[in-house]
Amino acid sequence: MCIRTICTEGSKLSGASHKHPEISLHIIPLAHYMRHLDRGEHAHIAELMLESAHKLASIGAQMLISPDSSVHAAMPFVLPKSPLPWLSVSEVVAEAALIAGYKKLGLLGTNWVIDSAVYQQTLAAYRMECVVPPGTTTEAIDDIMVSEMFQGVHKIESFRFMQAAAQELKKQGCEAIILGTSEMSLMLTTENLGLPVLSPAKLLAQEALRCVANV
Repeated sequence: MCIRTICTEGSKLSGASHKHPEISLHIIPLAHYMRHLDRGEHAHIAELMLESAHKLASIGAQMLISPDSSVHAAMPFVLPKSPLPWLSVSEVVAEAALIAGYKKLGLLGTNWVIDSAVYQQTLAAYRMECVVPPGTTTEAIDDIMVSEMFQGVHKIESFRFMQAAAQELKKQGCEAIILGTSEMSLMLTTENLGLPVLSPAKLLAQEALRCVANV
């Protein structure tokens, strides 16, 4: 979602077909992150992020983004040592919610995203409420994401479960749903949920394009 948005919307901004900003990608295997995410070891997560940051800086990158919401809790450890600036995914989402006039948002995501409290803390600073599903629901969503969607498996029963979870958040007064795990954007939309969705990966890409345009 993130790279696709940069490519498609970047081309529109440039006014030329397929002419988007240059993108360099560095991905450390998720398995290296998972053991630290499971234990909430943000300093160790930051070390992995900084490894990527230095490699990207060495080949000429000017700005860094990570559409993986779960690692953003490590930013306090990353930013002081980073060779390049990063965009904050939770800040980008909060700004979009502010512009839309939302006051109460639902959050779906893996255990890593929910437990990190990145969105809860940022939205609170913007005087917005962030509502998450009950623990058993989040556990089930976590299993769907890690065991299925991270592997490219999309099951109709899993879609219906997450759709029902979003509807429960809607009943609690949530005006929009944050899709806290990027892969959710492949399955959940405003149309099939019946309420607006905020895709952090897409919003992050759009903000990156605005930043590049202003350089």
